Amino acid sequence: MKIKLSVSLFILFLFFHLASFSMEMKKWDYRAIKDINAYIDGNKIGDITYQTIDDPNRPCFIMNLWVDKEFRSKGIGKSLLKEAIKDLKDQGCKKIWLQSTSQAKGFYEKLNCKCVNSENLLMECEVDQ
Repeated sequence: MKIKLSVSLFILFLFFHLASFSMEMKKWDYRAIKDINAYIDGNKIGDITYQTIDDPNRPCFIMNLWVDKEFRSKGIGKSLLKEAIKDLKDQGCKKIWLQSTSQAKGFYEKLNCKCVNSENLLMECEVDQ
């Protein structure tokens, strides 16, 4: 089974607001939304979408990570997350946040992400993975 990762880049010049992170995060000008897809035999089996921002002192965000149920627990989600973190680190991002679900919290914790707000499952991932 050969897994192929591909990266898509969507440039955005708009303001994005994440209501669940209302305290520290308001409306910021984001540079880009990037998407990395995992394929097997030409079929998309996973995806991670993340945002970068103009100010490297503010956190970057992983917006979505999913892997088809048939291919879970095979390292695909881990590979997608690590590739996104590597790209964000290369762009100068120092802090990466994501909002987890209760089912995925353990997955992220195994990958050195820690829960910084248990009320809305806000996770912070280590940039130096």
